[in-house]
Amino acid sequence: MTNNRFHATAIFVASILVAGHQTARADLLLGDDFTVTGTPNTEDVNYNVAGRQTGAFAPVSWSEQGQNWQIQAGNGGDHMLLARFAANDPSVPSPAAYLNTDFAPTVNSGNAVLEISFDGRTENAEGDNANWFSLNLSNTLPGQGFVNSGTFGVLFRVNGGIQVWDGGENLTPTEPSFASVLNTFSTFLVRLSNTAGTGSAFNGSGAQAEIFANNNLVGTYTIDSNVLTGAYIGFGGYNGLHHIDNVTITTVPEAGAAGLFGLALLILRRFHGSKTVFSEGE
Repeated sequence: MTNNRFHATAIFVASILVAGHQTARADLLLGDDFTVTGTPNTEDVNYNVAGRQTGAFAPVSWSEQGQNWQIQAGNGGDHMLLARFAANDPSVPSPAAYLNTDFAPTVNSGNAVLEISFDGRTENAEGDNANWFSLNLSNTLPGQGFVNSGTFGVLFRVNGGIQVWDGGENLTPTEPSFASVLNTFSTFLVRLSNTAGTGSAFNGSGAQAEIFANNNLVGTYTIDSNVLTGAYIGFGGYNGLHHIDNVTITTVPEAGAAGLFGLALLILRRFHGSKTVFSEGE
C-alpha cells in the first residue's frame, strides 16, 4: 500500500510540475523577421508587416523617427536597416523605429518577465568603431530619440562595448563587452523583471535588467521602476549602417511556475515524513 500511495503522490506531483512548466512557457507577443516578398518599397519599414510578423500582438506597425530613407526593410537583405552618414549634420537626426504598442499592461496583468531578443550588426561604422545601435524602451510615443534621453536603453558598439542607460543615467561607466565583429550578426537578449527576477518590471515594485550577448550574461543592473512604467520598444542607430533582425518579444510568467514547484516539493517532503506510519501489511 505504501508503494501505491507513493506512486499516486508521485503522479500528482508530476501533474503539478507539468502544469508549472506550461504556466512558465514563454508566450510570444510579437516576432518580426523583416522578410519581405516581391519588390518592396525599400524606404518602407512597414512593407508587408502583416505577412512577416507573428505572435499574439501581430501585426504591429513601426513608428519612424528621422528621415524616411534612414529606416528600411528588405533593402539588401531581410532585416531592418538603420542608416546615418552625416555625423556632424544636425539636420540629419539619428534614426530610430518604435513598435506602436505598449507591452507593459500585458506584462503587468500576468506579473510576467519581459524578454526582448534580436540580432544586430554594423555593416559600416564610418571609420569609428565606437559607433553603435541600441535597444530603447519608452513610456510613451514618440519614443526617445536618443538612447540616453529616455527611460531605458542599451547601446551595443562595434568595438564590443555596451552601455546601459536608466532615465538618463549611465549605469556602466566601465563598459562591459562582448565579442563583436564588423558586419557579423550577434544575438542579444534583454530580460526585464522585478528585482527577484520572477515578475513584472513595470508595476513599480522594483526592476532589473539582465543583458545577454551571444548567449553570455554581460551583466545585471538595477533600474528605477518608478521611471520605467511603459514598454514601447524601439531600436536606434548612431553614425553608420546598422542592421536589426529577428526581433522577438515574449513574456515568461515565472512566478506562477515557481509557486507550483514549491508546492510540489512540499507535498513530497510531507509524504516522505509521514510514510513510516504505514505498517508492513497496509
